[in-house]
Amino acid sequence: RRLPSLLFPWIDGAPDMVYRPAGVGDFSKAYPSRAHYWDSVNYIGWLPWIASIVLLCAWLRNPKRISAPVAFLVAMSFVALLLALPLTRDLQQTPFIILRSPVRLLYLVNFGLAMALGGAVHFAFVYSGRFRAIARTMVAAALCWQAVDQYWFSRSFIDAEVPPPDDTKLRQAVASVVGDGRTAIDGTIELTFNRRFDDLGFFDSIMLANSYRGLLALAGLPERTNIQELDAGRLNLHALRSCGVRVVITLTARRDLAVNHAIGNLLIYIVEDAAPRVQFFPQGSEMYLDPGSTLLTLRERGDVANRLILPIGASSTSGDNAVGAARSVRIPFSRPRPDRFEVEFDAESDGFVRVLEAFDPGWHATVDGTVVNVLEAHGMAMAVAVPRGKHLLLLEYSTPGRATGLLGSALSGIGLAAICVFAARSRNVEFLPSRH
Repeated sequence: RRLPSLLFPWIDGAPDMVYRPAGVGDFSKAYPSRAHYWDSVNYIGWLPWIASIVLLCAWLRNPKRISAPVAFLVAMSFVALLLALPLTRDLQQTPFIILRSPVRLLYLVNFGLAMALGGAVHFAFVYSGRFRAIARTMVAAALCWQAVDQYWFSRSFIDAEVPPPDDTKLRQAVASVVGDGRTAIDGTIELTFNRRFDDLGFFDSIMLANSYRGLLALAGLPERTNIQELDAGRLNLHALRSCGVRVVITLTARRDLAVNHAIGNLLIYIVEDAAPRVQFFPQGSEMYLDPGSTLLTLRERGDVANRLILPIGASSTSGDNAVGAARSVRIPFSRPRPDRFEVEFDAESDGFVRVLEAFDPGWHATVDGTVVNVLEAHGMAMAVAVPRGKHLLLLEYSTPGRATGLLGSALSGIGLAAICVFAARSRNVEFLPSRH
């Protein structure tokens, strides 16, 4: 149903955040959500389509063997267009997602159309017949039309805003309260220091699955919630405390928190009794649960701030599931870089150090230089088993597969260079034979 929008981009309307031309209404209610618009808006003008038709007609008039590059582009564009249709989604009967948005395969179609336009322009400019001047003039005029058409369409998606005012005093005030904790900042607020603090919210197409599920459970959101944007300022108080949030900056009034400061319609809340970012749990105070039971405990609003939940079989320490009376202790730490935690502590007994940071296989830990395992705490954070006494715990992150990726990129670059050298020595390939 959205295929006509390839030529008529406003045929189904557009969301209200788009600067729509006069007469264009809101996005059609015939579609389940606005995501159908954002994933399928794909207008690149009429000229590439016209150029493809012209090339096809020229080839039909004088059929000749198509070169391998041209055949590849045609096949790629045709297959990508077919795979972008709902048929692909309906055939995808797998427990995992192969193509998150099949319609984005139209990017490949766009590339093929752009190459067709380039081929048509090349053909027109090397044409040496009696109408050469007219052909070149028409092509130049058509390209100008294409540029203007694309400008006015693309301009509808550009939001020019005045830079936010200097908020240095506000940043300093927030920093004095946050300390080593987290913030929850409304993503719609223009603040120069928005990313200077560790914000619990996110805007990302790819989230760590376990951290995402754990956050949904803490917030009491439905298990099948599927979003790529989360405004942490709207999470419930239990989720904020459990994740170590100390300051909430939002435009939305909250009844469960007292306003600490207000600047116009900007509201600043202080979260009392937030869980420490780094915390020591004596041996015997931990619980060992399977993933399902862990999520259930989080959803039932268990005391995450003073309870450590580890996966079954995660440690050789006693796992009798009996929570001891020993209390957890907050530990000071330093974080010189986003990918490094430095924790110096003096443990009165064997136990665990929990760090409220998303668990990921890329995190590595050492205690006094000895490599130790990083355990998954609460199904979403990190914990490290430590012995009694004074220790230095280092947590560092390195991207898994980085070396393999660099090697693959290097080999690809060498291969591309070899192809370029080989192509330069071979005959030139044109879309259609030129007349000289």
